[in-house]
Amino acid sequence: NDSRKSLEQWVDNINKVYDDNHIKDKIVMGVSYKHDGVSAVFEFDENCKLIKIVTRRDTDKGLGVDITHIVKDKNGDIDYDYLYGKLFNDLDIFNQLLDAKTPFCIKTEIMVYKNDLEAFNKTVSPNNIKRNHRSCATSIINTDEESYDTNWKYYLTIPPLQVSVDKKLELNDESGNWTLIGTINGRYQYICPDIILVNKEDCDVDNIAECGKLLRDLADSMGHPIDGIVVSVLNENLVNLLGRSHHKNNFQVALKFAAGTQKTKLKKVSFSVGKIAGTITPIAEVEPVVIMGNTISNVGLSNYKKLDRLHLHEGDEVIVQYDIVPKLLKNDTCIESNNELITGPKECPICGQPLTIEGDVVRCKNIDCPSRFAGRVFNYIAKTGIDGIGMSTIYDLIDLGCLKTIGDLYRLDRYKNDIINMQGYGEVSYNNIITNIDKRRLLYPHEILGSIGIPDIGLSTMEKICREIPIHDLLSCQDYVIDKMISIKGIGDNKAMRIMDGIMKLNSDIQDLLSVIDIKEYSNDVPTKAVLFTGVRDKDFCKFLCETNNLKEADSLTQDVVLVIRKDDNTNTTKVKSAKEKNIPIMNIDDAKKHFNYKSNL
Repeated sequence: NDSRKSLEQWVDNINKVYDDNHIKDKIVMGVSYKHDGVSAVFEFDENCKLIKIVTRRDTDKGLGVDITHIVKDKNGDIDYDYLYGKLFNDLDIFNQLLDAKTPFCIKTEIMVYKNDLEAFNKTVSPNNIKRNHRSCATSIINTDEESYDTNWKYYLTIPPLQVSVDKKLELNDESGNWTLIGTINGRYQYICPDIILVNKEDCDVDNIAECGKLLRDLADSMGHPIDGIVVSVLNENLVNLLGRSHHKNNFQVALKFAAGTQKTKLKKVSFSVGKIAGTITPIAEVEPVVIMGNTISNVGLSNYKKLDRLHLHEGDEVIVQYDIVPKLLKNDTCIESNNELITGPKECPICGQPLTIEGDVVRCKNIDCPSRFAGRVFNYIAKTGIDGIGMSTIYDLIDLGCLKTIGDLYRLDRYKNDIINMQGYGEVSYNNIITNIDKRRLLYPHEILGSIGIPDIGLSTMEKICREIPIHDLLSCQDYVIDKMISIKGIGDNKAMRIMDGIMKLNSDIQDLLSVIDIKEYSNDVPTKAVLFTGVRDKDFCKFLCETNNLKEADSLTQDVVLVIRKDDNTNTTKVKSAKEKNIPIMNIDDAKKHFNYKSNL
């Protein structure tokens, strides 16, 4: 209903601008899929060579994240056969852009189709919770370059949705003509809609809604993930009048489909234990239903309050609603069974320890609960920056029996032959695991205590404390340590007590860890100058550069930046151009490594 109302308001506004400005041409609108994936912009130079791929991070600030590595091959080069094949179904539009000899951008939505999703879940993450198409695309794209498997790009679909180019062109391909819809920031914008409506009578709410239903049915039949439609005005003069404001195009509107719903039966409710914080979450198992192309058999209920509110019994009729994630509902049409009311357990279903209630959250506070060990290992790996080890590898190492404490990560060399002989591993995989772990044997005190698994305590909090209190004092658990923590700004009584409680419970684990790693001393010099990387990323070199030159890494060209490092001398990003204008030194990464005497650990 809300979407219908906003569509009516948008159409009324289009008609008003059309009438007020006495436009003679017929109104033309395009209706297109609203793809359910991750938005990204591919930027090319005048020779159709990729400069970078950026996905949004902070729209209001105009900031994005460089994800160019997702289209690279095993040698670290752009895989142009793959890239052109994904972006250009036929090469007509590619040849036209190439002939134009002008820089251009292509806006896309990076998606995972149904068949590719099934293949990904089967081959890449057999030990993990199965992903849906959105979380699959997000997980692939958010994997950093060092951990990225170049084969993952073959699970992605990348359709071109909008072309932005410096020159006015006549673009067309097999699917139809690319329509010029106006100019934004001096660039001509083209789209190729799936359906075109012409004149004011066709461009009404009912016809647009019918187009939406048609596209939804087509998408469902193809396993094509969409969650709505995009309606665009295609009259160039009308588009220019409507303009753009608050980072949104006034000549376009995105309409999300109403969530799909289907009635089914509740089979049972189980209770999972969070792998890091011990949160108990009810999981409803239902008779499988297919909604918007997704088969749903399990629905998370968030917390105990929702469980109580739904008043569930095994065998109840329930309603599954699916939008981005599935939800469980009940209404007066749902027939309840005569089975016993389902309530949450009072003890942890894994370790049997009593549960605690903190507001709406029910938790197992037993840090030694077996269900939490894999999560604690993963938390430690993620927070200490150990690359290339995911949950599936952690599960395999636990099942092998070589990972019983976090400190055992640094003892895996004792199990070399066992790891090499595991299915799906081998000597290369073993060497990569050991190399990545060995790179993080030297840690600051806050990296140890902030990663060991103290609930709700992160690295920044522990760094505040560890810069003021030596780690061995913290491990002594004396009363004066709590008083000293409370005196630190931002550390109150409750937080200090939680930290001390966590250290006491995990003391043996921490001592075990200290026996296999080295503690890094803090420097008294706080970096005030920064280095900026653009078009390239090398975490080890960046870390080396910052530590040996008392620098910090910058995300943008701030006044603190004293050096910009780019991929090569042909990399000419906006950051490089701005650095040249401000006379900030610029080096390509190979020259920078030589200049600063960097020796790779690989």
